[in-house]
Amino acid sequence: MDSMDETKFIHVTEITRKVCGTSYAMVKPEVLEAARIRGEAIHSDVENGRYESPEAAYIASCCDLPHCRFEVKVQGELHGLPLTGRIDIIEEDTCIYDIKTCASKDMMYWTIQLNLYRLLLGGDHDLAVIWTPKNKAPFCIPIKVLPDHIITRIFNAYKAGIVLGKDALTERRLPDIIEAHQTDIVNMDNFVKVFGFDKQEVTE
Repeated sequence: MDSMDETKFIHVTEITRKVCGTSYAMVKPEVLEAARIRGEAIHSDVENGRYESPEAAYIASCCDLPHCRFEVKVQGELHGLPLTGRIDIIEEDTCIYDIKTCASKDMMYWTIQLNLYRLLLGGDHDLAVIWTPKNKAPFCIPIKVLPDHIITRIFNAYKAGIVLGKDALTERRLPDIIEAHQTDIVNMDNFVKVFGFDKQEVTE
């Protein structure tokens, strides 16, 4: 893996965007640019140890700073795919933090992204998002660790080109999942691949 061409790696956020169906195509470019500038400024404030902005000060209050590493690059192979990513904050062997500056929550996206980071890093880290929206109070939001079979479901969806439904990270019963997805399923074979059910069980 170490000798692999950097261009061959798939970024964690690419997988996350595709399985979540995330798109910014309808957002005005100037809005995206303003969000990018604000996000980079907050990240820089934290990484350089200044903590001058209210957002960075809040982020500092969530972490044990002397025991943190910042902007840690991780790479590895998961489910046969070469992945790469960059973790905002790692607090020793206890927690992975991701800083989010967007206006609204996206728990599904955040959960998948941080779980893939955790797998690439290795270890038993807890997960959390430090959310600092522009016009709301900041929050440190715990993120659940996903079991192996749901991680498999995520990679199956990515490989099959399927956008996961909002229930895909839960342990819902099979009939409930079928009902929730019935308007989205174009190809039942793909649905079976993603969710790992026996085809006869699905169609009964």
